[in-house]
Amino acid sequence: NFVHSSELPDELLPELANLVARSGPAGIMSVANEFISRYPGQITKKQICSKIDEIAKKEKRVDEGDTKQTWYIQPDFMHLLDVETLRYLRKSKEERLEKEDKKGSRHKKREDREEGGAI
Repeated sequence: NFVHSSELPDELLPELANLVARSGPAGIMSVANEFISRYPGQITKKQICSKIDEIAKKEKRVDEGDTKQTWYIQPDFMHLLDVETLRYLRKSKEERLEKEDKKGSRHKKREDREEGGAI
């Protein structure tokens, strides 16, 4: 099974996608190093970083409760994620939004007190 020097073996793409999806705000080099430690000698760090840039985007989605830039898998590659990763992502998002709701309700109560309004 010959692998082109610039290509990640197809069977490893789901592994990379799941790792990136669970990496949250980690830097691309941290993610690449983690992947290399799991699959030594299979692909270079540069190739992994290039593939990560292809399959994912790091952005801050305030509407999803993000407080910092987080890795998101591109829609074309979402099918690579396994059930455990999808559950993990859903749970993390719910926890972030819950934390955001609590923070928002604290601000609301403080505003009510400052205005002299009843809670």
